[in-house]
Amino acid sequence: MSFKWQKLKIWKNINRDQFIDYKWQTKNIISNANLNQFMDSLELSEEIRSSIQLGIKKSPMTVKIPPYLISQIDWDNFWNDPIRKQFLPVKEEIYEDHPKLKFDSLGEQHTSPVKGLIHRYPNKVLFLALSICPLYCRFCTRAYSVGTDTEISLKQKFAPTKTRYDEIFKYLNENTNVEDVTLSGGDAYLLDPELLRFILTNLLEIKHIKRIRIGTKGLCAMPMKILTHTEWTETFISLSNYARENCKQLAIHTHFNHPNEISEITQEACNLLYRKGVIIRNQTVLLREVNDNTETILLLIKKLIDMNVFPYYLFQSDMTVGTEYFRTPLKTLLDLEKNILGTNSGFMLPKFMIDLPGGGGKRTASSFEYYNIEKGESCYKSPSISNEKLYYYYDPLIK
Repeated sequence: MSFKWQKLKIWKNINRDQFIDYKWQTKNIISNANLNQFMDSLELSEEIRSSIQLGIKKSPMTVKIPPYLISQIDWDNFWNDPIRKQFLPVKEEIYEDHPKLKFDSLGEQHTSPVKGLIHRYPNKVLFLALSICPLYCRFCTRAYSVGTDTEISLKQKFAPTKTRYDEIFKYLNENTNVEDVTLSGGDAYLLDPELLRFILTNLLEIKHIKRIRIGTKGLCAMPMKILTHTEWTETFISLSNYARENCKQLAIHTHFNHPNEISEITQEACNLLYRKGVIIRNQTVLLREVNDNTETILLLIKKLIDMNVFPYYLFQSDMTVGTEYFRTPLKTLLDLEKNILGTNSGFMLPKFMIDLPGGGGKRTASSFEYYNIEKGESCYKSPSISNEKLYYYYDPLIK
């Protein structure tokens, strides 16, 4: 029996036991440093190679793709493959930024009372544990921080240090209105088990914190970690059980954008977590020419719910520098909502959302004060954050 990754010459002799070992995946990640060697093995045309190199120079994110996910790419359909589009830039997809785009599009740094903690909503915070991920997305909202520096983006780093974490715990202990914490970064998937336990235990021991969410791309990028990094998985499951015993909730919020990102390995990892009582929800980002049609989103929803992963949000793309190619008009999301509502039970459908530029927070996409389709301008209010301020989203200039 042959496997998908064995179709690539570089991994033709790698058996399943090797391939699903998270250590092997980590060791063999494709990055800027070894991308040329990988392209040599694929015998890509000079046109494609040149386009990738020029795309990387103009991208706010470096390349970082685990062997698992890069082997899911259909290399015979290079230009149109939805996985390639998300993680491997080409010059043809680098468009001039809309003048309103910003590196910190959501205004996170303006609502950060402690380094690495975003406190925008009255009872919710975002805890940025680190600045690295198992996979770097071209459309990353946190391009101002995540990954290594690029020619167009110098990163603000959040080091995983006890001193910084202690400052965050102190703030959270003093702010008793905080009930909900999202642990992200970067990606908590890359925290070692001891550090994961340290952070989550400290959070769970704060009496007024009731809900903790782990934001991670890991189940998409490297699902085999759940199967083969036993210490990490058992640590998380034990903390999930501890939370439940104390009538608190610890959940995974993961990120799949396209059905092709889901494989038998993904199913196996999600099944393991489900059998252990772990709650998993998914957040999808709407991306032009990746998933901006009803058929693709419906298939993604089906594959998610078949793994007992609950579709949670379908987000309008953020107005982040370097992402103009991926953004769709707001109308695309509104039309998807019309087409998809009623296709499944309500609890198995996502909410159609926008995270407002400038720190307005999450709102349902259809809750705008006005939307001028011809001008490509929509306006929102966000009473939980500000009763007076108006927040604007601008459709891409490209059609």
